[in-house]
Amino acid sequence: MWRWWFSDGWTARIGSLTANAERMLPWRTISNEDDRPRLQLELETLVRGFFQPALFLDYIRHFVLFEQDGDAVIKKIAGYHQFHAVREAVRATVIAASSPDKGLLMVREDRATYGKEVKPGSRKAGVVWHTQGSGKSITMACYAGKLLQQPEMKNPTLVVVTDRNDLDGQLFATFCAAADLLKTIPVQASSRDELREMLASRQAGGIIFTTVQKFALQDEEDEHPLLSDRSNIVVISDEAHRSQYGMKGRFDEKSGKYVFGYAKHLRDALKNATFIGFTGTPISLEDKDTRAVFGDYVSIYDIQDAVDDGATVPIFFESRLAKLDVNQTDFLHSPALFFKSAPWFFIVPTLLRGNVAPRHICVYRLTKHLCQFIVSTIERSWQMCTAAKTTFPRRSVGTIKLFKIQAAGRRFH
Repeated sequence: MWRWWFSDGWTARIGSLTANAERMLPWRTISNEDDRPRLQLELETLVRGFFQPALFLDYIRHFVLFEQDGDAVIKKIAGYHQFHAVREAVRATVIAASSPDKGLLMVREDRATYGKEVKPGSRKAGVVWHTQGSGKSITMACYAGKLLQQPEMKNPTLVVVTDRNDLDGQLFATFCAAADLLKTIPVQASSRDELREMLASRQAGGIIFTTVQKFALQDEEDEHPLLSDRSNIVVISDEAHRSQYGMKGRFDEKSGKYVFGYAKHLRDALKNATFIGFTGTPISLEDKDTRAVFGDYVSIYDIQDAVDDGATVPIFFESRLAKLDVNQTDFLHSPALFFKSAPWFFIVPTLLRGNVAPRHICVYRLTKHLCQFIVSTIERSWQMCTAAKTTFPRRSVGTIKLFKIQAAGRRFH
């Protein structure tokens, strides 16, 4: 079922029978995500971490997927970061979805600490922070398959929420391909009415795919109706850093009502559901905080981990100063552009030095543009003084009169 290769007893890689060389990755952990030996042979880490009897049996049961690619069947297996992420996420979900009065074993984690901090009944299962390109779709499929088999969840219903139709379709196709692992056929809601019917009629089990926009209110609705009050519903949010905010709402002056985000309607519809977020870029802002919505991190696999494993290439940033230049010939030979764009401390020295070619400048046009420049400068100064609620000194002219200089349309040589 497996194959791995190593050289000189130092390097070790693991992958499925159908994997190419790029998919053969190292196994860097032993018992959990933080148990990473730094001064140990990769082969020893692989043997001790992957082939532990309990972990190996769990891996075979929940972390092997098969996909049909034309006439060929592709076998996919989870990496070490996906394996431990799913195990911790399932534990955190079981605790978060349980009754507060039940005593459960807390998970001990050093890097992602939410496993030991999650409170029973909190309905927040945490955030799985796995960088882009780390296989979040497979991680979510393995998480769903393992969570459905947990007896504490009592045959839960999983609602997979995305914010775009293309993501919804891609993730739905991944889960359909893993139907043998999930032991159920996922369904996809095509409209708001169909989604409401699915959630209201479902009493146990199943995986429902939808976009968060389908939780929008119908006409004449002030709030989303309750669709299910079951406590064993788990909402899996893909790209959890987007579209899962707007709980407080804002006042709409046109309608005279408070408007809330789709996430608020989702929680009104499934008031006792447990939420878990998967994202590669969690955010922490004043009004948008991924961890405040879903709970703290249950697993972290950032871009540095991916670079160390060879799953992605490093990213380098080099700051550069954009060089801007002005065509001096066009600038100096166009009075309109010259007096409109150039500041006064550039105009006067330029005229005194004689850098403006006399043959290209008509005195009438030069005088006209210069006066327009002076008039616009005075107008801006007056507006600034008015905005600051100040006036000109008494000794200055009380009323500024702007005169238009009308020069004859003739050239002076």
